[in-house]
Amino acid sequence: LQGVSGVCRLTRSGGTMEESSQCDGEITWGDQPDTQVEITTLSRTYARGSVAFTHAPAGVFHVSVLVPMQEYLYGLAEVPNSWHLEALKAQAVAARTFALYRIRAIEIAYGGLNPACACHVYSSTVDQAYRGWYTSPTGDMTEGGPNGSNWKQAVDQTEGKAMWHASHGPTRALEAYYFSSTGDNTENSEDKWNFRAYLRSVDDPGARPWNPPTKTFSYADFAEALDFDMVTWVEIEDRYDSGRPVTIEVQGLIDGSPQTVDFTSSDFLSKLGLQSQWIWSIQGFIPPGAARVVLHNPGTGQWSYRAADGSISTIYYGNPGDQAFMGDWNCDGVETPGLYRQSDGYVYLRDSNTQGVADVSFF
Repeated sequence: LQGVSGVCRLTRSGGTMEESSQCDGEITWGDQPDTQVEITTLSRTYARGSVAFTHAPAGVFHVSVLVPMQEYLYGLAEVPNSWHLEALKAQAVAARTFALYRIRAIEIAYGGLNPACACHVYSSTVDQAYRGWYTSPTGDMTEGGPNGSNWKQAVDQTEGKAMWHASHGPTRALEAYYFSSTGDNTENSEDKWNFRAYLRSVDDPGARPWNPPTKTFSYADFAEALDFDMVTWVEIEDRYDSGRPVTIEVQGLIDGSPQTVDFTSSDFLSKLGLQSQWIWSIQGFIPPGAARVVLHNPGTGQWSYRAADGSISTIYYGNPGDQAFMGDWNCDGVETPGLYRQSDGYVYLRDSNTQGVADVSFF
């Protein structure tokens, strides 16, 4: 099907079959599903329904497949056909429900088809992955892969079944979102989109962990990824019911000036190249030259240690007015307190981060 000087020409084996000034067309064929239509530019093969071509701007065509609901579901490729039949049936109900919801939403929004695709439902994961009839990894042309009969059985055994909720009324199916992994929990819908009474945060004990479950950065790489010159502190401030962070506070220097920036979990995912927005902890964060963040109060001699997990411990060491510093005095790899006491000219060093007297002193 080619658009030539305002004329649409349908050719076959190099010969012209039809010409028309009307560029919209439709291909139908018999002996379905044993006879298929292959559209090589889309890497798609269709065995059911009809294929419609709708002229679009810039001399291209929208290609749509027109099929009844059951036949549409036969062509989905969302899950492996080797799964247990009951799992496939659950997927079939979810897919049917999602398709019904999207069709109704498009009808409400446009009064017909979505003009961006001349369709109700995209064939990609924008909506649902529709493959039609395709070649399996073994090279066999078969429906839904080498075990397509299992998926077709699941669709047939759930025919007419979909999910509804009173909040939408009797004319609209619920929003049946599904996905490959929850990251341990689902979300409350309002934490991402709009409130839905049936889209609540629940635990998912069957979720697979991310592999690897942690990602490690050098201090410099971590700061650079977040657009900081230097980072001095990171803290997860609050979380949604699902456990996903609402905001992650980062303190440090940007262009030489002290700055505090609140990042979303989505920001962290994109900037740090993470696998998930579910950031459970930020561990081992150590600014250069310090084993931990320490605050010394010269008026009371109190030392406050802030560990990487945000916990704070305190000790008393020294006298009011002493000047404080930290160092690894005994070369054991742990930095501990030191004091200079101007009143007597002595330095007092301690070899552990516990309350007590100096282990070493010198004038």
